[in-house]
Amino acid sequence: MLNILRYIMHTGEVSANDITQATGLSFATISRVLASLLEAKFIVKCGKTCIEMGRHPELFSFNGKCGYLVHFFIETDSVSAWIADFGKHIIAKAARKIARDITLEELADKFAELVFSLTAKLSLDKDQVLAASIAVPGVVDDKNHVIRRIPNLSGLNDKNLRRQIMEGLNIPVLISNEARFCALGEKICRFPYVDDIVYVDITKYSGIGAGILLNGGIFNGKNGVAGELGDIIIDTHNLDYEYREQEGCLETLAGLATLYRKCEHLIAEGKAPALGRELKNGLLDFDMIERAISEDRAVEAVYDETVRMWSIAIINIISILNPELVILGGVLDGRNRKTLERIDHYVKKAIYHDVHIRLTTLGEKAQLFGGLDMLTSYTFDTIITEKIIQI
Repeated sequence: MLNILRYIMHTGEVSANDITQATGLSFATISRVLASLLEAKFIVKCGKTCIEMGRHPELFSFNGKCGYLVHFFIETDSVSAWIADFGKHIIAKAARKIARDITLEELADKFAELVFSLTAKLSLDKDQVLAASIAVPGVVDDKNHVIRRIPNLSGLNDKNLRRQIMEGLNIPVLISNEARFCALGEKICRFPYVDDIVYVDITKYSGIGAGILLNGGIFNGKNGVAGELGDIIIDTHNLDYEYREQEGCLETLAGLATLYRKCEHLIAEGKAPALGRELKNGLLDFDMIERAISEDRAVEAVYDETVRMWSIAIINIISILNPELVILGGVLDGRNRKTLERIDHYVKKAIYHDVHIRLTTLGEKAQLFGGLDMLTSYTFDTIITEKIIQI
């Protein structure tokens, strides 16, 4: 029964004859299974086949409304939540602002508020939400479900967020690094035939991470923390510091917080007039800096220094993993052609074989699609499987 449901879920509209041919089971057996799945509301009837002569067999499809999933995305100043049916159709989104000194308990309350808001908006019973996933822009130990480090939200460091949310929502929870979900989302939506992908995530504050897909699957490493690109040492003086001091690593020297700080000093010193004109409401962003480099030589210098360090990290990870594709994301997207061209230039000078480097076109949706895909598979293999066994 489970294999038949899985077949219907992945195939779409099918008839009993289609399933018989695909599985080799008898028509009578298939008919009994379909009747049971219909009664349990895992599948629905969706019309009849259009054939010119003879009988018109009934068509069946997976019932995406047999349950709902929630995906959360934590950022430094907010947490967003999306609710989707089990067919991965996104129905609604909600968000809440959070303080940088937020505690684990306060964050769990925000999650509960978001779930209540989404279910109330859609007139759903809370019990219809089967599971949740959480994307975190920081170091996540996937094996032990612990946030090891998250930029600018130090109150969550070394905390078991998964356990806290599971207790608060009373549903299973998956938690992973944002970049891993992004890599998976890019493969599903844009590059289904590429199995070896590295997604480089330049977050809008100071984090730099990588989601790694090898042979089509997420590579987590022994302790579940593979892909922490920001921890790469690019200054030998870093060897004299403890891990938590983070001096001399990529994130400290080339994170956006460092780049923004350098640019703000240049503006204050009168060395960045074009960028100063770009600056609005005191909020600096990467796109402003990229636009200003054609006029402000001082800005171009600090920008190039940052991009060179990003390129060094990308060159190193290409040399070790030999991926087919590198995707640049986070604050980088289709608008940042100048940065892509510069990184591509530096990489091609150092790497003798061809590697495709692309800018993401999915934006934050990459982590959403990747998270929902992983959550759907997990929920099917656990919760749905258990319900099927009980039929």
